[in-house]
Amino acid sequence: HNFLDLVSVCALNLCSIVITNKHIARGAIFALLILLAGCSSRRVRQPGWIFFPVEVRERSGQVDISQFPQTVDLFFYASNFTPDNAVLSEIVGDRSDIIPFYAKKIAPDSIKTVIFIEDCSGSMLENIPAANSMIHSAVRSLPDSKIGLIRIGKSAIWAQKPIDAEQFYYLYLDSLPYPKPNGTSLGKGLQLATEDESISASLIVLLADGSISETQKLTRTISDISKLKIPIVAMQMDGSNSYVLRDIAISTDGYFASARENSIEEIILDGWRIKYSPAVSDTDGAEHQVLLRWQSHRRIVKYTAPGIFRPKKIEVEQTPLPPELIAGIRIPFIMPDNAKPISITQTALDSLVELLNNVHLPAGAILRIDGYTCNLGTRKHNYDLSLRRAKVVANYVRQHIKTPIEFQINGHGEEDPLMPNISEQNRMVNRRAEARIIFLREETRVQK
Repeated sequence: HNFLDLVSVCALNLCSIVITNKHIARGAIFALLILLAGCSSRRVRQPGWIFFPVEVRERSGQVDISQFPQTVDLFFYASNFTPDNAVLSEIVGDRSDIIPFYAKKIAPDSIKTVIFIEDCSGSMLENIPAANSMIHSAVRSLPDSKIGLIRIGKSAIWAQKPIDAEQFYYLYLDSLPYPKPNGTSLGKGLQLATEDESISASLIVLLADGSISETQKLTRTISDISKLKIPIVAMQMDGSNSYVLRDIAISTDGYFASARENSIEEIILDGWRIKYSPAVSDTDGAEHQVLLRWQSHRRIVKYTAPGIFRPKKIEVEQTPLPPELIAGIRIPFIMPDNAKPISITQTALDSLVELLNNVHLPAGAILRIDGYTCNLGTRKHNYDLSLRRAKVVANYVRQHIKTPIEFQINGHGEEDPLMPNISEQNRMVNRRAEARIIFLREETRVQK
């Protein structure tokens, strides 16, 4: 602050001097430049903690917290997800946890039979053309499967028994029969899809709107389907989120989605369900941030806890670990084709070292460093450059950290950009390294 006051006073005096004497003004300007140069050349070794958070700019997953705090369900799709090396972390305020989870792919890798169930009730009629289009598009991604179609109305049901996907693809769905539109006999349609041996499915895709209602017969049918381990993808075409459709999907280890945000083929081919028990369960109405990371990829979801307090004993290793070390710290390398630290890079590196030197890392902790580039240059060149950036960070930390730590260093080239590479400003953001603490032991639980 004293330096800023001095500059302000000099500037005001200079303005008055310029008005009165030009020769004195030149000398004053020269002196002021020397003063600024001398102050700026002084290097501050301890700049304080200045963090550049890792922001995720991509489609998030979906969370169902109807059973919070016992279990939380996270739904997402990703073609490259590998549960074995994934890390799930939860941040609530200043409390952080890396917690175990259960992961299951929505549909098996080899799908023998897919049954589409199409609601033809009155409120759904205007959405049927869109539903037909979604079915038609999804069939193209299932060339080795058999495809069946069941249309449900109030009492009548029309069914197309499973045929080869190629044959089904050439069916004109709008010309196929529709049952009576008033009301929906969903229970009977699901029963037909699971009990008839000639139709029996390995996956059921239900397309309906928010008007589906719960009945005792439907509840019994869903209970029977859950025993058969046949997942149901409940795709809501319109209306506010239906708890009936959501419960149908969850109870069968399926997937509940909105047709406005998801496509059937994405869910069938790459849909995943994550189930975990949150470590922070005593936060009435608090915001939870969930980060799922694997390799260079991530999904992030935020949700607010229900307002019911349900205390639960949790055994955790009481070790202070700031959320920044779990969420990830970004180290900028804004210059193109360069892994040499500049001032902003140096500041982030000093902050990372200072943070690591002020926490006690539990056993099994590893500092993972991932390097990235923008899209300029060849893929091979960018991979080498990203790896150099990660090594620069690791070497700096290794030289300045008080307690030795194990490293995991990765280069990803131009993959996983934080922002689209459509401008130089965006490319500067994507030229970076990311550092975070990970744990190789599944049973490791850390809480602050």
